[in-house]
Amino acid sequence: AAALWNVGNVQSDGLIHGLGFYPFVGGGNMGVSPRVFELVGGFRHKPYCEDIDFSWRAQLKGVHPVFLPDAVVHVRQRNSLRSMFLQHRRFGTAQALLYRDFRSNGMPMRPSAEVARDWLAIGKSLALLAVATPDQRIRWTRRVARALGRLSGSLRYGVFYP
Repeated sequence: AAALWNVGNVQSDGLIHGLGFYPFVGGGNMGVSPRVFELVGGFRHKPYCEDIDFSWRAQLKGVHPVFLPDAVVHVRQRNSLRSMFLQHRRFGTAQALLYRDFRSNGMPMRPSAEVARDWLAIGKSLALLAVATPDQRIRWTRRVARALGRLSGSLRYGVFYP
């Protein structure tokens, strides 16, 4: 089935900045030398976001990622709101785990204004879902799923990362 939403060029203009800590490389776009892989200790078993975990551990060991603009990766998006919801809930849960593992290295908590903006946007758009475009429904689904995942992950991992 065709993807519901075209997210455009994922990571087409540099490293990903998004959690207030080090930049990171998406796993599908990551190339690593055997020496660096060994230095970092490989990928740790994580339910999601193992690419972010690896990127940050590498940087903490002094190995910094390099963006190669000519590398091309094609990404297939989830093809249903349900599967997209589950994926993004897992991303949110994993963000709480990343916070647990990296807060002692300086990963900040999400700013309260950002958390408030998320929940206000979720609440405001809830009433409009019936008339929303497919792209708006997808964006709402992803935002709600990540927010609920962060709350779930906070409980699961014993941290507060809303």
